[in-house]
Amino acid sequence: MQAAQILADLPDLALLHRRTEQALESLRQPATSRHRWIGWLALDRQGSWRCMAPRAIEVDGDLLVVRQPAGASTASLGQVGEIKGGEVTWRNDSAELFLEGR
Repeated sequence: MQAAQILADLPDLALLHRRTEQALESLRQPATSRHRWIGWLALDRQGSWRCMAPRAIEVDGDLLVVRQPAGASTASLGQVGEIKGGEVTWRNDSAELFLEGR
């Protein structure tokens, strides 16, 4: 009776196999990205955040950070601001994403 219950509680092996095949196929795909690393976050002496970059930022777009939330097994992107004309504008609702070095 216990063995039958244990077997009944096991996940569907065909479904697990399909998911594993899909994950493996995604790993085989070339890594392409529409994101570009431009710098890192740093606090200046006045306590203001800066986007530090090794050279002038010549692109416009969203300013993202890579983070791995507590308890998560994978990293994700979070938007902390945007860049336009080389100037950074910070989002007011993204304080939890700010951490030096991101």
